[in-house]
Amino acid sequence: MSKKKKVVDARFRDRNAQEAQGAQGAGAAKGSAGAAPKSTAKPTPPTGKNTRPLHAASTPGKPRFDRVRSASRGGEAPVELTPPEAESGPALPSWLSANLVFPLLLAVGFVAVGVWVYRDRQEQAELHRDAGVYAPEVTDAAVPGDAAAPTAPSAPTAPADAGATDAGAADAGTALALNGDPVEARVAEPSSPDPRQGRFTLDEATRGLAGSGDLVADIDTSMGTFQCTLLSGEAPNTVANFVGLARGLRDFWDPSAGRWVRRPFYDGSIFHRVIPGFMIQGGDVLRSGYGGTGYEFGDENVTGHNAAGQLCMANHGPNTNGGQFFITEAPRTHLDGTYSIFGRCTPTELVGRVARVETNGERPRVPVFIRSVRVRRSA
Repeated sequence: MSKKKKVVDARFRDRNAQEAQGAQGAGAAKGSAGAAPKSTAKPTPPTGKNTRPLHAASTPGKPRFDRVRSASRGGEAPVELTPPEAESGPALPSWLSANLVFPLLLAVGFVAVGVWVYRDRQEQAELHRDAGVYAPEVTDAAVPGDAAAPTAPSAPTAPADAGATDAGAADAGTALALNGDPVEARVAEPSSPDPRQGRFTLDEATRGLAGSGDLVADIDTSMGTFQCTLLSGEAPNTVANFVGLARGLRDFWDPSAGRWVRRPFYDGSIFHRVIPGFMIQGGDVLRSGYGGTGYEFGDENVTGHNAAGQLCMANHGPNTNGGQFFITEAPRTHLDGTYSIFGRCTPTELVGRVARVETNGERPRVPVFIRSVRVRRSA
């Protein structure tokens, strides 16, 4: 028999005993009093430690949640029975607690800001890339008596423009071969002064040209031909230098021969540097970006880099122009103040095609040649 049943039986035995005692007392009183009227008073409920009445559930089928004493004999403190808790959803993982969510969101925010700053700096760096001429490397002068470095057979080149009557007054040197290989600079720096002493005028550059219209340079490349209208009014010294070099009238230092020469400067050179969305750069006799002319001259018309197809001088600082040039593919106003604009070239689509050839870094894998530059008047 369980403890619970034992407790219940004990309570019923005590209650029955008390009722029997009450009945005996009532009979004795009746016998002594005679025919006294029957009492209608209800018996007093028994009291005592173990006489607390039991309560059944007030409503069948519904649980009782009352206070009951433990079934131990000593009667410990009452235990509160409470209804079962309402069902709830699955517990959240610990990492979603309030103590972790805020730091996590803060970390994600820091990462997002860092990525944005990095990308913004990359874009700014791209926008501020220039079309500079690499500083020439100084090499030891050729030892007297050394034989000239062997060169590949020269490709046939067109003669200087008609009217270049003094083109043969100086050594023509060796024309560049159309093989795209960089040319060795045996004597990078001039060993004697510029024969022109830095002076070369537009009249000298255009001597013998027929017509009276604008000056136009036809730049014939291995991918097509540019027609560039030269801005002789806005940049007369720059145009004179470009035309004089193209026609073989302006002396320049030949670093492979180690002497001053006159010949069509641009024929056989390449576009050695191409950047999509920015520009294509060429006009280096060394085909490496390190070549120059042996002299430098000042800037002109350095504002308004606001269109595609602009023909500009490359340099390595203010007033360091020589022979290298570039053609823009898009407006680049950050170039204002540094690079001389001396022409407008079409078609601009050709700039984009040249800029998007396969490259190794910024150098085309397959050379894009400048076969020749011929200068004419538009009318």
